[in-house]
Amino acid sequence: MQRGERQSQGFFQLPGAVLEHKVELVKVKINEAKMLLLHSDQSLVDIANLLSFSSQSQFSVVFKKETGMTSSEFRRQAEDL
Repeated sequence: MQRGERQSQGFFQLPGAVLEHKVELVKVKINEAKMLLLHSDQSLVDIANLLSFSSQSQFSVVFKKETGMTSSEFRRQAEDL
């Protein structure tokens, strides 16, 4: 394998690694959001800001995509238990 080939392969591997890291980061943020929803009375806006989402709207979309329910539904379901 020549030097240019190695650099090229490394370059093409980087986006996958970055994507994998971002996916893992989203999972960590959603798990933290679940804990905050269960164990605090912080507003959804506060939770979104605390976890560095750009807005409550973005947080809500990501939360629903990852969990299958809205953050409000998650909190209500936990309160009913």
